[in-house]
Amino acid sequence: MADDDGTLTYGQLNGRANRLARQLAGLGAGPGQVVAFAAPPSARAVVALLAILKAGAAYLSLDGAAEPGAHRDALDAAGALLVVAGAGFDGAAAGGRTVVPLDEEYEAAADADLTDAERTAPLLPDHPACAAHHPGHLPVPHAALGELAAHHGRHLFTEAVTAAGQDRLRVALAVPFSAPGASDALAALLAGHELYVSDSLAGAAPEDAVGHLRAAGVHLVATTPRQTEQLLDAGLCAPDGDGSAPVGLMLSGEPAGTALWHRLRELPSTRAYVVHRPCGCAAATLPLRVADAAAPVLGDPSPGPGVYVLDAGLRPVPPGVPGELYVHVPQRHAAYAGAAVLTGERMVPDPFRPGAWMYRTGDLVRRRDGADGRPLLEPVVPAGEHAVLRGLRLEPRAVEDVLTSHPDVVAAAVAVREDGAGEETLTAYVVPARAGGAPSPAALHAYLAERLSEHLVPVTVVLLDRLPLTAQGTLDRPALPLPQREPDGSGRPPRTPREELLCGLFAEILGVPQVNVDDNFFELGGHSLSAVRLLVRIHAVLGVEFPVKAILETPTVAGLARRLDTDTEDGALDVLLPLRTHGSKPPVFCVHAGSGLGWSYSGLLRHLDPDVPVYAVQAAGLDGSGNLPDSVEEMAGHYVDRIMETQPDGPYHLLGWSFGGIVAHRMADLLERRGKRVALLTLLDCHPVGTVTREEVEESLAKVRTADVYRAMLGLFDIELDDDEAARLTHESTVDLLRTKNTALAGLSETEVRAMTEVTINNARIGLDVTHRPVSAPALVLAASEETAHQLLPGMWDPYFTGDVEFREIPCKHTHMLNPGPLELIGAIVSEKLRAVFREGAAE
Repeated sequence: MADDDGTLTYGQLNGRANRLARQLAGLGAGPGQVVAFAAPPSARAVVALLAILKAGAAYLSLDGAAEPGAHRDALDAAGALLVVAGAGFDGAAAGGRTVVPLDEEYEAAADADLTDAERTAPLLPDHPACAAHHPGHLPVPHAALGELAAHHGRHLFTEAVTAAGQDRLRVALAVPFSAPGASDALAALLAGHELYVSDSLAGAAPEDAVGHLRAAGVHLVATTPRQTEQLLDAGLCAPDGDGSAPVGLMLSGEPAGTALWHRLRELPSTRAYVVHRPCGCAAATLPLRVADAAAPVLGDPSPGPGVYVLDAGLRPVPPGVPGELYVHVPQRHAAYAGAAVLTGERMVPDPFRPGAWMYRTGDLVRRRDGADGRPLLEPVVPAGEHAVLRGLRLEPRAVEDVLTSHPDVVAAAVAVREDGAGEETLTAYVVPARAGGAPSPAALHAYLAERLSEHLVPVTVVLLDRLPLTAQGTLDRPALPLPQREPDGSGRPPRTPREELLCGLFAEILGVPQVNVDDNFFELGGHSLSAVRLLVRIHAVLGVEFPVKAILETPTVAGLARRLDTDTEDGALDVLLPLRTHGSKPPVFCVHAGSGLGWSYSGLLRHLDPDVPVYAVQAAGLDGSGNLPDSVEEMAGHYVDRIMETQPDGPYHLLGWSFGGIVAHRMADLLERRGKRVALLTLLDCHPVGTVTREEVEESLAKVRTADVYRAMLGLFDIELDDDEAARLTHESTVDLLRTKNTALAGLSETEVRAMTEVTINNARIGLDVTHRPVSAPALVLAASEETAHQLLPGMWDPYFTGDVEFREIPCKHTHMLNPGPLELIGAIVSEKLRAVFREGAAE
């Protein structure tokens, strides 16, 4: 054999293994015992494996990448007596068991083969040779290893010898010794061929592994189907003319998919073999040359032990009819004596051979005849590979086969995963073909929808460079990334408060950060159940009931907005904009910031109790009339008149952000002067205005550059400019930026944006000339804690209230107060405060 450090002859390998075997036998290892070994792929690891077998024990290979706790659990489950380990093994993982150093030579021991007299008991063919890794699985008897070597020697290795043109093959093990394919590579060693192992292959990138294998001149590679997909993509079997491509591949560990099967059949100079081992019964091997079947099959059952395909009554099913795979076991011999399967659940009497037993694998298969008349087994659902989603049974491999039938897909995996909203969805992971352009997720979704039932079409398609694999070369499902269903950004932004609110509800239900008005609810991952939840939320927030067919017929925000009852629609630029009109509690009136718009307050609706009506108070001049107030006093008086038309009597609840907080405070003063009670005044990061004279106001206005006003206005809409860009701002360029930078203002006309700009400038002017009078309303002051130059501090508002003032900080900047993240926290605080106010009111 050969490894990274050199080669060993059969004599050297045999002598070293015999010396270590005597050491193990002296520690009590023998027939019926389990000995674990933990070492990276190397000649020393092969010495350890052979020594365990020579002592008559069963080996248990520990995955070097696992945590010590996982090693300890595996040792306990297998009942391991001791551990043979390399230098890097953590002794704590042995759980108190003796650890035999693998690096010692044990020169004092004899090189000759062990005899039964030296073992703890005579070694019989049915003693376990390979321990089961799972409690419900069967170990592999010693006799099975010899039978496997004999079979491979007569068929697989003989064909490879002919193809290679030499008597002895170099057979590489590309998976760990814990993988099923290790038995195939070990069979090559027992059949007289050279075994090649290398620690450089463990966890290597496919391109590096291919370079290593081709440089080593291997003839056969023991691997897995998923690993083979990646090795083929990296050029393992490419006909480069240098003769370094292997002549054969031995695939085991899981069934091969349709696309891989066809690729293997088309390899120009490499023959591929599948060696299927039924779930839990690794001793039963079903080998087959891929070229002998046009479509994926598990293997040919004829050369191995008795294999049955039976129905629930243990009766044989006709060819082509699905049934469960059972494997004949000659007797309940020593290899199975300690297995936890002897309860009748897995081991059942063989009705066709009196006195014998069958192992129930759990694999669903169907039998069919091959082109040459040989019986073949087709996979239906391998044990443990089905999934259940919303009560429906799914077969991921069936979906994977359809995906890989797409000409631009070379590999695929399908799994039930949680999306960003914590909901289980069917997700497809696709590796595009390197030769062609990568198909878009939407194109693959459409491709599947044409060929599969609706419940089998994955909600999300994720493109990957390669699929993650475990150390054993099988698909590492937990390592598949969580699906991130996000819009592609090509749709239109919301143009009205109602559209903005619906976009927020779409995003909430789908678990995505943002939704445009043209994004399709179902294409973003929605389904019938989440559609019902969306309609429930729309009713709770807007008070509008939609039938389920509404979302099916118009699955976009734009479509649903058009379906809303026109009687509930008010002008988007009206002074009093209803955001939610239904509810039994007194409403909350949210006063606009400096821009004059109140649309952003629609995000509060998701966080306030559904029985609280909400209105946005907007600037009067947004209609372009030019009727702008000369003072905050005048503005507040107008707004009080309007809200009293909707709510003639208190208690009133007012809220304002930035400039809106100044106006809301003055509105509270005017309401109290009219004898009305204000039960809560919430100020969102607004600073009280210091007492100044008219002359000081005029002097301050003279110092304010118009460009600075424009820059501050753009900042309210998350449009950031550097100093040079800001210095060049004009009225026209500001209007253009507001309409083109993908904000909600893109839906406004140029005239409306110009009017809003005029409103903003006027508000900046009158906001400097304010005299605060103390009010008795309870106050909630929320400050943006990430502001550094102009931060609102506790106590700043205290002189302007005679009642309680509660101060809280929000971790954000001033301009981000109404962004989704901060607004979620603000909404929770305000909602809690309102509930307390309502309880106090009810008690009175």
